[in-house]
Amino acid sequence: MKLKQLQEDWDANGRRDAMWAILTDPAKRAQGWREDEFFATGAAEIERLADAMAGLNLPLTGARALDFGCGVGRLTQALASFFNEVHGVDIAASMIERAAQLNPLGPRCVYHLNAANNLALFETGYFNFVYCSIVLQHMPAMLSEPYLREFVRVLAPGGILVVQIPARHRAPLRHRAHTMCLGIALSLARMLHYRPRPIMLMHGSEPSRVRCVLEGAGATVVCVQPNDDTGPDWEGYRYFAQKLRR
Repeated sequence: MKLKQLQEDWDANGRRDAMWAILTDPAKRAQGWREDEFFATGAAEIERLADAMAGLNLPLTGARALDFGCGVGRLTQALASFFNEVHGVDIAASMIERAAQLNPLGPRCVYHLNAANNLALFETGYFNFVYCSIVLQHMPAMLSEPYLREFVRVLAPGGILVVQIPARHRAPLRHRAHTMCLGIALSLARMLHYRPRPIMLMHGSEPSRVRCVLEGAGATVVCVQPNDDTGPDWEGYRYFAQKLRR
């Protein structure tokens, strides 16, 4: 998978049904999410996150936070209850346009389209907190690992990163066969200049590898917690890391 392909797929998802693409509840297909209940899920998630971080003696507060893979701002807006300024970044223009339309918080939530495999639009040490949830699971390691390193780079010394990534499918042979068939079908469709309905490919990263990348970038992994946000078919984890104070 190339980054441009990922961008095209998620831009199409955003134009088709942005909220369902972000939270794929089967009961909410075909524009089934109401805006108030959709954003309420974001507020609830960040409240749970605050409780989890308090239990680890990690602060969820500061001047600036980054919501990576922000979609239409579900978590960006919720983080604004804890930070003076929150920046949302997404690869899909359709998501960023919708996020701006749905933003009631003005300059406290700032949205950026970013189609690069880095976060060069932000200077080193700019953020106190970086959050990434149900995003990197859609990227193979060759795309997700550079972002992990960039998360650490843009954190201020002592800043906190929380990132969710599935590790592995519970039926790996079935998943591998399914992914291979999808890949072949997509390749054929593109060769024939046919644009299929956007799909969401899933990828896992082993915890030892995630830890290695974060620590190699200059962070300490404080805690790794089991996480089921990817669904029952996947074994997943949420990583709490802190940038080293040099």
